[in-house]
Amino acid sequence: MKISLTFVILSMLGFSAFGQEIKEVREKFPTHFAFQLRGLVPNKFSEQRTNTVFNDTLTSSIKSNYGFSFGGVIRRRYTDRLGIEMGLNICKRYYDVSTGIPDSNQFFTKDFAFTNFELPVNGLVFIKLSERFFTNAGLGISAIYKPSSVAAEEFKENKGEFSMAGIVEKKFNLNINAQLGFEFVSDRSGIFYLGGSAHIPTGTLFYFYSKYNYANSDIFSAVVYNQRSPFFTLDLRFYFPTIKNKGDQPLRGPIE
Repeated sequence: MKISLTFVILSMLGFSAFGQEIKEVREKFPTHFAFQLRGLVPNKFSEQRTNTVFNDTLTSSIKSNYGFSFGGVIRRRYTDRLGIEMGLNICKRYYDVSTGIPDSNQFFTKDFAFTNFELPVNGLVFIKLSERFFTNAGLGISAIYKPSSVAAEEFKENKGEFSMAGIVEKKFNLNINAQLGFEFVSDRSGIFYLGGSAHIPTGTLFYFYSKYNYANSDIFSAVVYNQRSPFFTLDLRFYFPTIKNKGDQPLRGPIE
C-alpha cells in the first residue's frame, strides 16, 4: 500500500514538472497573430503578362495588372530555428481585356477585377542576425477558393454583341509558395516584417472567354484562354505583441 501511494505521488510530481516544462517552452515561443498587407505583381517569368488568342474572325487579349491582398497570419515557433504559420487572405487582381474584329474595325475594351480567397500553410526557418533583427524563409502551399466568375459585355446596334468573361470551372485549386523576409522584434511594440514571396499555381485560375454574336443571328465566334496568373508579392506585416497577464503570476518552481 505504501509502495502504491509513493508511486502515485511521484507520478503526480512528474506530471507537474512536465507541465511546468511545457509552460516554459510556450512562454519562450509564444503564438503571434499578424495583420498582413501585400502588393501583387504579375510574374512574367512563368506566364506572359499579356496573352492574345484569335481565330479567323476574333482577336482577344488579357493583360494582368497589379493587385493587392490583405488578411491575417498566425505564427507558431517550436524552436529557435523552426516554426509554422497559416493565414487567411483575400486577393484582388485586376485585368485589362479587349476583343475585336480587325477586318470590320470593331473593338471592345474593358477592365475587370477577379477576387479569390487564400489559405496558406508554410513551414519557416529562422536565422538570427542580431539581438532584434531576424530573417526567415518559408515554403508551403495555399488553398485557393474562387467564389464567382466575372463578365463584361457591350452591344453595338445593328452590328452585334461583344462579351468577355473570366469563368471559374473549379472552385478550388492549389498554389506553391516560397517566401523570404526580414523582421525587427520588440517585446513591447510587436514584430515588424518586410518581405516578399512567389506564388506558382498548379492549375488554372479562370478561363478567359471572349465571344462575338452577329446581329440578328445565332452565329457567333469565340476564343478561350487558360489564365493561370502566377504572381510575386511585397509583404508588410505587423505581429501584435504578446499580452502578459497583470497581477501575481503562478510560481515557476516546485510546489512546496
